[in-house]
Amino acid sequence: MSFYKVSILGLAGKDTYTYRGEGYKRGDVVFVPFINKVRRGIVIGTSSPYERSKEIIKRLIHLPEQIVRLGEWAADYYTSTLGQSFALMIPPILKNYNDFIPDNARESHLNLTKTQEKLVKKITEDMDNAQHNIYLMFGVTGSGK
Repeated sequence: MSFYKVSILGLAGKDTYTYRGEGYKRGDVVFVPFINKVRRGIVIGTSSPYERSKEIIKRLIHLPEQIVRLGEWAADYYTSTLGQSFALMIPPILKNYNDFIPDNARESHLNLTKTQEKLVKKITEDMDNAQHNIYLMFGVTGSGK
């Protein structure tokens, strides 16, 4: 079992947390458990063993070393955390929401119109295929469209 320093994207405060897993390397963007949520993080390097560390859930992509060094430089130059710096560099489309939605949360308790159902289906398909699109819905502001 190996241990890794992972910077949680968008997190202010502590720069890295220790997680365990196998086969990860510097620059891997990963899903990790953090408090009671699943968050994205980036593997910064290896760490010494920590018995209370949690397991890395899944690897998303690997960033080239130049990008990792750029994120570290930006955090240092702008006196920010690594997590905040990398959050600006990693596109939000790298979230595959369906992998982490509990089965009971998938059941909708909303009564959608046919148009709304078509749009939800299209957005869900695009998210599953990691496609980024813009959607425009017409209707009264604040109506819950």
